[in-house]
Amino acid sequence: MTKTLETHYQRTKKKAHADFFIIDEEDQEVYAGTLSIGLGHSCHVVDHIKKKLSSLKMDDIQEARKRSFLEQLEKEVPDHLKTTDGSFCFRGRNRGSYAKGSNTCPFYS
Repeated sequence: MTKTLETHYQRTKKKAHADFFIIDEEDQEVYAGTLSIGLGHSCHVVDHIKKKLSSLKMDDIQEARKRSFLEQLEKEVPDHLKTTDGSFCFRGRNRGSYAKGSNTCPFYS
């Protein structure tokens, strides 16, 4: 759905921001963020999350939790949102400008 919105908003030159969060099986928030739609920063919400988390420096414990989270997230991504090598539809280097702390996730704690 966010891929369709991103494409439509870019074509119509609209811009919007959508706050979202991900909860686990125990209804605990594991990620919260704001997706910028129509700016070309990310193709879809999973692309946004992967770019954001990949840009963060973390200690070894946080890094292990991040890898586990991203692995689980990737399993949930439909095949049509992946490229032929299994990665997401990144367009070059991280085009977004994220300030540390602009999103919250358990990896900060």
